[in-house]
Amino acid sequence: MARLAIIEGGVVSNVIISSTTDVPGSVDVSAFPQVGPGWLYDGGGFSPPSAPDPAPEAAAVWSAREFVGLLTPEEKASIMGASGADPIIQTFLFTLQVAGIVHADDQDTIAGLAYMEAQGHIAPGRAAEILSS
Repeated sequence: MARLAIIEGGVVSNVIISSTTDVPGSVDVSAFPQVGPGWLYDGGGFSPPSAPDPAPEAAAVWSAREFVGLLTPEEKASIMGASGADPIIQTFLFTLQVAGIVHADDQDTIAGLAYMEAQGHIAPGRAAEILSS
C-alpha cells in the first residue's frame, strides 16, 4: 500500500492510502509520514504550511456594574453631576442601565466614553484606557 498526497495548485489537499501509485495528481509520500493536508509542494519537495495568524484578541465584555467600576469615584461624581443637564449623558447612562452587558467594541460604548472625555468628565486618554481594561 502506498501513501499518496493529492496535490492541487501546489498544496496537498488530501492524503490517501492506495494499492497503486498511479493516481493522477498525486505524489508518493510513504516515506514522509508528516506530510498532510495543507503542506506545500514545489514539484520536488514538501514544506510544512505556514503557521496560522493568531486569532484577534476578543474585545472586553463587562456587566454594567463592572463597567461603572472601571471609573474612578471622581469620574462617577462628575458624570452624575452633569447628567441632569446633559441629554447625551442621560442617554448613555440609560443605555448602560438597560443593556446589562457592555462590550468594549460597541459603538455606543466607544462614543459615550469619547464624549465623557471631551466634556472633561474623564481625563484625557482614559477612554482608551477603560476600553482596553
